[in-house]
Amino acid sequence: MTEEGFPPTISARNVSGEVGVRITPIPHLNVQAAAFIPDFVSEFSYDGDADVTSSRLASRREGVEVQSLCLA
Repeated sequence: MTEEGFPPTISARNVSGEVGVRITPIPHLNVQAAAFIPDFVSEFSYDGDADVTSSRLASRREGVEVQSLCLA
């Protein structure tokens, strides 16, 4: 155990999912989109101002990424 009372570990379990699609609506144009949701059972957070790493409770992140690329 560390002095904060946490077991000395550097990994956190998580469950996540991602789905995406890539299309070419017209020649030389690729469009990609992806949505993701990772659920973290626990996580570590670093506070640079205090130079402290602490354990946090469960959290969820959600996001969408969209990209287009012209190959002409």
